[in-house]
Amino acid sequence: MFGVPFPVGDEVKHRPFHSYTMKQAIQEGFILDVLKYYTPVESYYRLAKTIPGDPLFDVKKARKKLRRYVEGHAKAIRDKTEIMVDHFLEQVIGQHKMGGQARAMLVTGSVERAIQYFFAFRDYLAEVKSPYQAIVAFSGEPDFAGERVSESKLNGFPGNDIAARIQEDPYRFLICADKFQTGYDEPLLHTMYVDSYRAERQATLAIALPDADAEIEPVPTSGGGHQPEPELDRLSNIVRAFNDQFGGLFADPQRMGRRIADEIPRQVAADQAYQNAKAHSDRQNARIEHDRALKRVITARVY
Repeated sequence: MFGVPFPVGDEVKHRPFHSYTMKQAIQEGFILDVLKYYTPVESYYRLAKTIPGDPLFDVKKARKKLRRYVEGHAKAIRDKTEIMVDHFLEQVIGQHKMGGQARAMLVTGSVERAIQYFFAFRDYLAEVKSPYQAIVAFSGEPDFAGERVSESKLNGFPGNDIAARIQEDPYRFLICADKFQTGYDEPLLHTMYVDSYRAERQATLAIALPDADAEIEPVPTSGGGHQPEPELDRLSNIVRAFNDQFGGLFADPQRMGRRIADEIPRQVAADQAYQNAKAHSDRQNARIEHDRALKRVITARVY
């Protein structure tokens, strides 16, 4: 045991010799409070069982595999990429944050996911004709799509240059897995995206850091030494439970119908840029502005 001992009844506990909390560091300006403007973005998934049988599976393992599948699916990666890129271009660069020099970081849960996002960002930025590019940062040389890859191979420059290159144009997005997450000091870094589910905007939150002391309870030792029996269930029940948890938006078809048939068209029709193009431009330009307005309306609902 380390620390200063002090008695609590018949027990002797220990408190730290010294502590410097995250809250104190934020108050004194040594680190930034990344939780101050935290906006959760929810996503909805709905799966369908397509095999004819209904085999038994370990519930916990099956749910983990289902979640990995939906989160790593090419469509989910693409959709979330569009959300992040559009938000950064419109709400950060478009608002001239940090004098137009702002950078963004995307923190992912695995190296494979970071590489998936890197390719999705590259493709989408090219599609929208953005002058900006993304850098991917990870450790090691993992196998991806049947070949061994590295930071330098994907980025086109040595991994040691990443911290310097993100300060230069055209690089504006740093996609990370197990790297540049702790103690990374980049003054131009304005926005952090953390790959969190669901697709309806909730209120921006200020997550307060508690003042109270906290004590971590010891790991329980009872029941050790053997592997618990797996909980088995039919695949259909596992998929149904997964959809109940993550398919909230699709579970209410009337709500979806109202949005598609009423709310979204009404907001698109009221878009100022679309109204101007419709009144003063040709049919082709009006159509272009209509599509942009539709994207803005859907994007606003996503955030």
